[in-house]
Amino acid sequence: MKKSPEMPKYYRMLQVLNAQFSFCCKTFYLPLFFLTLTVVYMLGSYATIRLFHEVKMPGFLGFPLATLAVILIILEIIPMAYKMRKASFDLLRSMRKVTLRSAYFYKVMASCKPLGVDTGPFFTIRQGTTFTLLQISISNTITLLLGF
Repeated sequence: MKKSPEMPKYYRMLQVLNAQFSFCCKTFYLPLFFLTLTVVYMLGSYATIRLFHEVKMPGFLGFPLATLAVILIILEIIPMAYKMRKASFDLLRSMRKVTLRSAYFYKVMASCKPLGVDTGPFFTIRQGTTFTLLQISISNTITLLLGF
């Protein structure tokens, strides 16, 4: 990476773009996405375990396939969002090493925060988010199975 006074400027533009994207995601898409995945996982697991004798075989295959699809989506989509955060950390680290050493650039680089996908006002997708979501889905499924 070359020394350039424009690097912090472009990174700040990325931060503004990320803020708009995160606002859109955390207000509508991610809550709906997480709710849909959790409900499909719970109902698919419940139907796979409890409705085995009541639904005939060609139609029954939809329940385990839906559960498997949800698990694959969770294991693929959420780590991609975390990889973006990790790449942002690496980029900031390399920019701090390379940028010009003046008081202005020091202040600008100190104000640059890592990018990430926000899921709420205080939470950004991290490395353990995948397993947290799976744990919540499994515990809700067990509660559903014990309750009905």
